[in-house]
Amino acid sequence: MNTVSHTSKSAATLGLFLGGGRLAYAVVRAGAVEAQDCVPFALDPGRDEAEVIAAKLREVLASARISARNCRLALPLNWVVGSRFSSVGLPPEALVATAALELERQCGAPVPAAGLLCQPPDAAGQVLAVAVEPGVARQLAEACRLAGLRLEALLPAVAGALPLETVGTEVDILPLPEQMDALVRRQGRPAVLRQLALYRDSSGPHLDECLTTAMRNLLVTLSAFSGEEAERVSVRVLGTGQLAEGLTARIRERAEWQCVPAQPGGHQPAVQAALMAARHPGFGDDALCLVPPERERSSRWWATRAGRPLVAAGVALALAGLAFGGAFLARRLEIRRLEDGLARLADQRREAEELRDELRSTAPWFRQEPERLTVLLVVAEAFPERGTVWVTDLAIEPDGTVSLTGCARDQNSLFQVTEALGKRTRNLGVLRTRQGTKTGDPMTFSISFSLPSATRSGGA
Repeated sequence: MNTVSHTSKSAATLGLFLGGGRLAYAVVRAGAVEAQDCVPFALDPGRDEAEVIAAKLREVLASARISARNCRLALPLNWVVGSRFSSVGLPPEALVATAALELERQCGAPVPAAGLLCQPPDAAGQVLAVAVEPGVARQLAEACRLAGLRLEALLPAVAGALPLETVGTEVDILPLPEQMDALVRRQGRPAVLRQLALYRDSSGPHLDECLTTAMRNLLVTLSAFSGEEAERVSVRVLGTGQLAEGLTARIRERAEWQCVPAQPGGHQPAVQAALMAARHPGFGDDALCLVPPERERSSRWWATRAGRPLVAAGVALALAGLAFGGAFLARRLEIRRLEDGLARLADQRREAEELRDELRSTAPWFRQEPERLTVLLVVAEAFPERGTVWVTDLAIEPDGTVSLTGCARDQNSLFQVTEALGKRTRNLGVLRTRQGTKTGDPMTFSISFSLPSATRSGGA
């Protein structure tokens, strides 16, 4: 059961109604009304910020010179969600959790268990769960706090009237600005909350259309109990005005319903809702009275108007830090990539140098130029062993041409040498010969030749 600390009897209670573009207030002290009025109020807690709503509240209360700070807030049913479900088969400890799920399905947002009201099951096992939309409740609680008010309770506007001392089905109808709300009680306990009609203009032809819609929805609502034992239906229209008068006239036309006259000295519906909220006895077993949400103490400064520049500066600083960190990280990655590339190039250079050294060591195996030992071998095999012909100079040109000069004792020995070289070489040519000046002096000669490819590659 919801609990709240009650104000002392000497303290004034401020009843507020907010909805339909109107703000109604009523101050009640010791049962007497000290002030009441209804003013335009275009702000919407589902759309506007708590700071703006609080500023408007302070302005209205200051202009009316209202000093009461303990308040109760009545709301139309468009900001209240209700669900009626069966508790058959559910343990008692599961009722609140089931009610939270049912209300979340209705409003599309999680409903905290502390902010909902779950009525005990009735004789048929039906449970009524009620809560103010979570976002609206938070905004209104914060707005009241910022306006210097102590919000004691939230309640549906139509639920502020005291129940009749009757047995059976009771219906309270409150034609609020822009909508008509109804509360159905059975055996003195709340059973159904229902919006009977929505409207923008309640004059002329729109009045009949609104009344017709309200009567049709009321019949549909009461038809849910038609299968049960027949009971007397008592209907009470709260407040004054064209809608209240027209609805009262249509209810009196139905013989199966009893139209209960409203209390004398009625007021306009918005002021009537504020008065009922101020006079409401508070929390009880059968009272549709809701505990307002507690103030969110953590991370709430950023939602205020003064905190937004700090939030923007923090976001800009965070984005700048992310950009700097991203650029630094990209540069570090680029440096790491270049270092890895240099390491791979160093490995490739080392492999190239090893390959170069290996090629240098094996290159002579594949050279096409004649080797000196091969040339010497060919020359040695061509010259006679008796020493009649000898070599005084030997030169090997880069193109493979071999030039040698030497001496011979006689022409016959030189002929034998040239004939032997001609068999082992190619392009043999005797460049010049010259006879000695004295008898017995050897003759000099010059010969050029080149070795065949097979002989140059190592065979011979």
